[in-house]
Amino acid sequence: MRTLEENVIPVSSGQYRLWLLDRFERTGWTYNIVVRAGLTGELDLAAVEKAVVDVLARHEALRTSFPEVDGVPVQNIWPTESVPGPLRVVDVPAGDLSALEENGRYVFDLTSEVPFKAVLFRFAEDEFLLQMVCHHIVIDGWSVRPLMRDLGHAYAARRDGRAPEWEPLPVQFADFALWQREVLGSADDPDSLLTEQLDFWRTALTGMPAEVAMPADRERPRTTTYRGGAVPFTTGARLHREIRRIASESAATPFMVFHAVLAALFSRLGAGDDIPLGTVTAGRSDESLNDLVGFFVNTLPLRTDVSGDPSFGELITRVRDFDLRAFDHQDAPFDEVVQAMAPRRRSGRHPLFQTMLAIQSHAPAVPDFPGVSVEMQKAETIELHSAKFDLYFDLAETWTASGEPAGIAGHLVHAADLWDERSVLALAERVNIMAEALAADPDTRVSQPDILLPRERALLTAESDEAAPPSTCDHVPAGERGRTCAAGGSPGTGG
Repeated sequence: MRTLEENVIPVSSGQYRLWLLDRFERTGWTYNIVVRAGLTGELDLAAVEKAVVDVLARHEALRTSFPEVDGVPVQNIWPTESVPGPLRVVDVPAGDLSALEENGRYVFDLTSEVPFKAVLFRFAEDEFLLQMVCHHIVIDGWSVRPLMRDLGHAYAARRDGRAPEWEPLPVQFADFALWQREVLGSADDPDSLLTEQLDFWRTALTGMPAEVAMPADRERPRTTTYRGGAVPFTTGARLHREIRRIASESAATPFMVFHAVLAALFSRLGAGDDIPLGTVTAGRSDESLNDLVGFFVNTLPLRTDVSGDPSFGELITRVRDFDLRAFDHQDAPFDEVVQAMAPRRRSGRHPLFQTMLAIQSHAPAVPDFPGVSVEMQKAETIELHSAKFDLYFDLAETWTASGEPAGIAGHLVHAADLWDERSVLALAERVNIMAEALAADPDTRVSQPDILLPRERALLTAESDEAAPPSTCDHVPAGERGRTCAAGGSPGTGG
């Protein structure tokens, strides 16, 4: 490993945030990214091992540790030959996933080891699962595509007894970190790009609520555990088509339409008229970064004004206008925005927003392993059982073989400290109810759709017939109680 004196490279702004979280909040395996590929067929194990080494050599980020020098983290890039055990082969009984789970929950020491582990689990002579575990500090979702493409290319070459031939990467992640500092400049420089963008964010976010008052099952604990749960979510193909149609007619994107749906629903559930929500951007503003593995993503706070009971079409316009301006100022690192806004901090509460929305529109990357069938798999029991936010809509547009919309699908991940699964399942249902109602007629006002679930409506009707006591409205969403229950708590005739 090269000495620190030869390799004192500053971390990027995003890496600095994750390093601080790991160091001071003890996030453990919460920020692990697990990449799984099921492999069926006659696999050349030696070629797989050499291909993993080739990928490590090609992408410096995967062999970077983050020691502390003079009180701050730096990037320390290891020589490829110094990375210990680039690939392990482990025999496990078919159907036994315990070893995979244990490997996926490995807690990296970012200061002293490379945050990358690759294990090939062998279930039978022709059945394998390749699992690569990385800390988020060296990889993001976009990176999976070049990672798997390069791995497949290297495997094909090594299987043929030769080294992979590929175009050299124009830059490495360390170059990006240096470039980011140079281009953004300092917040203390009034003429810097960073100062210009932070001025936008101060104006755009001033007065935004520190926390959205959503009706959770429990109060926020003093210290977050990062324990999470997840429920499946899907819109179905017809609603997917409607969302894309409305987006096109509104000069917006499907993300913006879905963002408007969430803002409308949250407002109806008692969150008020000023709805903050977060998303991520790829952070690859130059095409020379597209083929790199690294942590480039940046987090953006998005703010929606739902006041005045707007129509859905008007709300989409409000969302579109703010989101576009936010995307135009996406270079300001999220931590710098938080520091500039100086929100009232509370342990266990994500600053500026507590709900994250991400919608992927591209198909997952599948490597080409000659002679082997490859199936990419999601490490759901690992990635979906850690919670970085109160709520995280982790979604993707799906498509038919002919390229037609097949539904927006994914998971609604929730903080188990706050939510029970049944409540999140109900929330997911309500999202679809609101989306269906508003997509059917963009002139519909936010206050108009009936967001009670059928079983809630039936229960309210039955309780009304029985003159139920005040406690019977507890199951009704907080934002709806004024419309469906009388002041004393008994079900009313409204709604």
